[in-house]
Amino acid sequence: MNVARTPHMTDYEAERRNFHLEVPEYFNFATDVIGKWASDPHKLAMLWVGQDGERRQLTFAHFAEYSSRAANAFAELGIKKGDCVLVMLQRVPAWWESVLGLMKLGAVPIPCTTLLTPKDIQFRAEISEAAGFITDSEGAGLPIEPGFTFNGGKLAHRITVSVCP
Repeated sequence: MNVARTPHMTDYEAERRNFHLEVPEYFNFATDVIGKWASDPHKLAMLWVGQDGERRQLTFAHFAEYSSRAANAFAELGIKKGDCVLVMLQRVPAWWESVLGLMKLGAVPIPCTTLLTPKDIQFRAEISEAAGFITDSEGAGLPIEPGFTFNGGKLAHRITVSVCP
């Protein structure tokens, strides 16, 4: 392997002074990036391998379509731009479909590890003022303390996703 010995940047301070990042006024990763790549229906986004060795090839077109379906379902439930939503799913395609669907709405996905305890979930829901909680049947079965209401009762949606590989 050949390694370049001549540095690309010879004057760090000048580079720093002259650096300007072009940021568009409106940017949505789910539509501006995933949506653009989805224009090629065969462009591979993910090679998913399940715990049992099952393999699936998922395209950007798949994620664009399924995240739009998720966004529509979330919008019908009343989730809107600026709402924080906890997402506690294993790293399966449904995780990406849910997160990208929330992004399409302008909602804020809050990824949560599946190792959280009910107390951890309650803390995150309270501190983020979450409007929703997306999980699978295992997460939905966690024993949340009796009488607990997310965000002082403002958690409008506890969404259980059927996680199919």
